[in-house]
Amino acid sequence: MRIIGPVWVYCMPKKSSATSRSARPSPRDLDIEIGFLEGVVRRDPEYLEALQVLGDDYTRRGKYADGLRVDEQLARLRPEDSLVHYNLACSYALTDHFDEAVAALDRALTLGYRDFKWLSKDPDLTKLREHPLFKKIRARVKALKVKRGENSLRASPLPIMNVTLRGRTRHYRTVTFAADKNAVVLVEQRLLPHQFQTVATRTYRETAAAIRDMVVRGAGAIGATAAYGLAQGARAFRGGNLKKFHAYVDQVTATLTAARPTAVDPVNAMCQVRQHMSAGATVGEQQALALAAAEEFANEDAAHCAAIGEHGAPLIAEGMNILTHCNAGWLAFVDVGSATAPMYAAQAQGRKFHVYCDETRPRSQGATLTAWELAQQGVSHQIIADNAAGFLMQRGEIDLVIVGSDRTLGRTGEVTNKIGTYTKAVLARRHGIPFFVAIPLSTIDWNLKSGADIPIEERNESEVLGAWGVNDAGRRQYVGVANPGSGARNPGFDVTPPELITGIITPVGIFKPKELWGRRKQLSGAHVKH
Repeated sequence: MRIIGPVWVYCMPKKSSATSRSARPSPRDLDIEIGFLEGVVRRDPEYLEALQVLGDDYTRRGKYADGLRVDEQLARLRPEDSLVHYNLACSYALTDHFDEAVAALDRALTLGYRDFKWLSKDPDLTKLREHPLFKKIRARVKALKVKRGENSLRASPLPIMNVTLRGRTRHYRTVTFAADKNAVVLVEQRLLPHQFQTVATRTYRETAAAIRDMVVRGAGAIGATAAYGLAQGARAFRGGNLKKFHAYVDQVTATLTAARPTAVDPVNAMCQVRQHMSAGATVGEQQALALAAAEEFANEDAAHCAAIGEHGAPLIAEGMNILTHCNAGWLAFVDVGSATAPMYAAQAQGRKFHVYCDETRPRSQGATLTAWELAQQGVSHQIIADNAAGFLMQRGEIDLVIVGSDRTLGRTGEVTNKIGTYTKAVLARRHGIPFFVAIPLSTIDWNLKSGADIPIEERNESEVLGAWGVNDAGRRQYVGVANPGSGARNPGFDVTPPELITGIITPVGIFKPKELWGRRKQLSGAHVKH
């Protein structure tokens, strides 16, 4: 046990065993304290210090299930805290939830937990260390002890994307996983900016539907959602037959892949998960490895975005006017965002600038999502009609364009992004304005040889013929706009050729589009230092 400030935090290294033993209260004192703290937490379920002490008390009294419940609540409140996830792993191990324990430990290591000596002897992890699944943690620790080579990426500490609701500010990720419920937890993006809500999908088919129906959208976010959905599906399998399990996982993968065919992140994410799963010798081991790999992909996505911000921030000078299209912010990724990452990094460095958000019809992600994000982060911005960008460029009122991508071809440098991106690139070239694309490494497609081969999603014409909004009663409502009886075309994406792109901002650095293929070894094998 270790004391951090005034709070006892359980399942952590013992700075002084003698001190800890002498300070340990009696069972009667613990029961009194537990009763008091339970009342405090009932009144304020987000009182972190009270939760930490209550969790410690539960564990010392042998109430491991109660301690686990508290740790899961702390992990939801503090998703970026490595010690919180370490403690969660201890509670999972004490309750014999070994696959969840491995996933939580893996998350703790990703977030920076490095007390390997204590991890190797912590009594709360004794049963886990004897379990075959722990070999993944041993391999991870061994790799972390070795100094990373030249393919490692240097990323600054992850920025915290906060949401303020009813005067209270807390951090959210776009997508997380509730292991106790085998559920994927998503920010319901269709309700924004008028209502902030999270929803849970309970099966992989529900998760695929959430991707298809754009409850969650954006390259990295649907990549992480697909990774979690694959783990979710794998964990739902019952039985020990590996052949049947693999056939079932193939079905899960196909269902999630079909949800949004244009983006490549879901495919890359699920390939990464399945590669990790293959190290397991049994169904149970592969199920546990699936969740650990999904967590790793999500954390890597956030770290990549932070690194994009570090490399892209120098592009933003004091007083600049920046144009962005659609939403490539933290809502489109697990955290931080791609196109917004340089903006948040520049803001953190003290620079002031102004952002023009294309409304991005027909779903208006720029007006609803990017504008909401920037408002939450206190970034100066205005929403403009899609057709106003050329006017502002002509008047010299736009200095820089940064967009995201749903699929970038490594062989050619062609960029697929939300419909209208190609138009903005043409306008930027006409007016001599730098046009940058920001992407994590999971967005690169190393296989396709031509942008003409990219499957372009054609969405329902109702998105063009009308619009969603909120009525006077505060209810979400669809309103017809177009001429009744007319049809519509609704391609969701377009492809921008490399000659219109100034540079591609990656977690490794900024490259010309045609340089990607020559850097494929570096770009496909890079890892982020968290």
